[in-house]
Amino acid sequence: MKVCMRVFSAVATLIFVFIFSLFCNISASKVLAASRNVTVTYQQDVGVNFTFNSALSLTLSSSDLHIYNLAPGTANDSNVINVKVLTNSVGGYTLSASVGNNSTYNTRNLKHSNSNISDVFSSINYTTSPTITSNTDLDTDKWGFSFSLDNGDNWSNYNGLPLYNATTWAVLKQTTSPITNETGDDIKFKIAAKASDTKPSGDYNNVINFTVVAAVAPVSIANAFEAAGKTQLYGYYQMQDMDSTICSSVEVENSELQVIDTRDNKVYWIAKLADGNCWMTQNLDHDIRTDTDFYTYYNTDIGHTSTPNTSATWTANRATYATGDFTWYTTSGNSIEQSYDPGDVCWDGVISNDEIQNKTVPCTTNMHYHTGNYYNWGAAVAMNNPTTYFTSADTVTPSSICPAGWTLPNPSGSKSFSYMINNYTSGNTGNLHLSPVYFVYTGSWLTEGWYGDHAFYHTSTSAHDDIIYAKSFYFDTLTGGASGVVDITDASFWIGQAIRCIAR
Repeated sequence: MKVCMRVFSAVATLIFVFIFSLFCNISASKVLAASRNVTVTYQQDVGVNFTFNSALSLTLSSSDLHIYNLAPGTANDSNVINVKVLTNSVGGYTLSASVGNNSTYNTRNLKHSNSNISDVFSSINYTTSPTITSNTDLDTDKWGFSFSLDNGDNWSNYNGLPLYNATTWAVLKQTTSPITNETGDDIKFKIAAKASDTKPSGDYNNVINFTVVAAVAPVSIANAFEAAGKTQLYGYYQMQDMDSTICSSVEVENSELQVIDTRDNKVYWIAKLADGNCWMTQNLDHDIRTDTDFYTYYNTDIGHTSTPNTSATWTANRATYATGDFTWYTTSGNSIEQSYDPGDVCWDGVISNDEIQNKTVPCTTNMHYHTGNYYNWGAAVAMNNPTTYFTSADTVTPSSICPAGWTLPNPSGSKSFSYMINNYTSGNTGNLHLSPVYFVYTGSWLTEGWYGDHAFYHTSTSAHDDIIYAKSFYFDTLTGGASGVVDITDASFWIGQAIRCIAR
């Protein structure tokens, strides 16, 4: 018995190759076989087991796969071997098979061990929808294979194997999760053949190749940070390390991760959503500071224009208010950046109440629903006097209070709220408050305090020529819990709104 192994990939693929035989011992009463001697063959089932890098293993219960003493004019199955797979790949594995090799058995047929005998057992055609349900349905002098995934209670229809150099091998089993239990994953495998009355007796051989490929797990958002070589701070990847390469490499839709804002070490949930963008799925909760040049190109969304200004800085005039006893400037003071921190408050799904203003719902576990801070336009765009810049409608801000690598979403188009409106809401409030987006009915903040039953989220763009409005993502609710309106609307510069940042 000849056994050999080839490893095609560093850790992902194992291939087991073995020669199998069909012993076709024809009765002495048959004319063509009358002068032949019947050979009795004994072969020990020695078993073969090998493991590569301990991450992937393929075990065969036996090195034998034979049809013994196939009688003329009959069909029969071989013994059954168990093909067991173990892998710790979170993406699972694919087990496939083919027949032949590039030397002695460069064929799909079973060749006689005596090279002077040209008779063969031809392989049935390799198809994706075989219909041969019994070995007796095989054409004469044909062979095929069958396999079972349920301990032999049900077998697949007989099929042919593709040649070893085919682009696609026959897939026996494919999983999407690791198989790490001690018993492993057993696939039972056998062959069958049907002989004509005149077939020469003897051994008919070929080589079967089993290959198991550990699937490469799709890239999560955590994998993307790790692959980019980013370091962690207090056990979290840093928001300021986000870039388009990291986001574009994420393959898991709605893959989420908690990351840290290095400006204040607050932690936020982020996710790559179905629109292909990476979003904060928690409201910004940064308390603005007045330290001279505290905000830089490297920690905040300033200077990140088409021509990056790495020396850009910003010094805020007003720090975030942390109490309710303050003056929130309106029209006359709309150029002054203002922000308010209502405290460590989370929305609990109840909309029509004053919980946020009265701080009656402290956060516990689901920080997705943290209300965050309220920012007027000057604070949102990180400008001391934004009216000197926004001199016309539809002007996009060059900066924001978002962390570096992040910015305010556009009203529409790419990197915008439009996907939220069209796909999560169908034109009404819909599922905005559910996973994976977790929007919060934060209300808004005016001079008289918090006003609820709706939400305003800043966008990147001014709204009117009179430069006292900017475009906002807005949604509200109707009484009785019915879905309300969701749209892009115009909001005054001085209204305090929530912020969700989107990765650049």
